[in-house]
Order: sequence, then C-alpha cells, then structure tokens
Amino acid sequence: NPTSLMIANAANEVNLRKKKDFVGEMIRVIISEPNYRDEKGAMAYILGGGPMIAVENAREKIGEILQVEIIDTISEKLLLGRIV
Repeated sequence: NPTSLMIANAANEVNLRKKKDFVGEMIRVIISEPNYRDEKGAMAYILGGGPMIAVENAREKIGEILQVEIIDTISEKLLLGRIV
C-alpha cells in the first residue's frame, strides 16, 4: 500500500540521519561476534544501547570492551567504526 511505503521510507530516512550524528563520536562497545562480510572485522554493541557497529580489524578482540571511533554510516541500522 502506498501510504505504508511512504511511512516506511520516511522512518528509514529519519533513522539514517540519526545514525549520521554518531560519526566522529568515541563510544565504548563490546565486540560480540565476527562480521561475516569482512574477514578481519567484527560486530559490536554499544554498552549504553544503540545501533550495531561493524568494527574494522576487530575479529581477534571478540569479548573485549573497547573504545571505538565511528567513521561512517553503513545503513539506517548499522554504523562503521575503528578501534582507537
């Protein structure tokens, strides 16, 4: 239905803009699991809650709590970060 599609598109746009506000932030995360789309990367959860972060070169850090710099927005649900 066109109205539902319009609402979904608007929600995705708002979520994407909110994620872009994270770029440049330093955030404490727990490295939780391998990123199967990046052989050296891992996925992380923000300790205080928030979107998932794909973290570069973090596969060997699974289970650790680290400081990550957000360097980009991948989608309305996922950020990109690197260990600092």
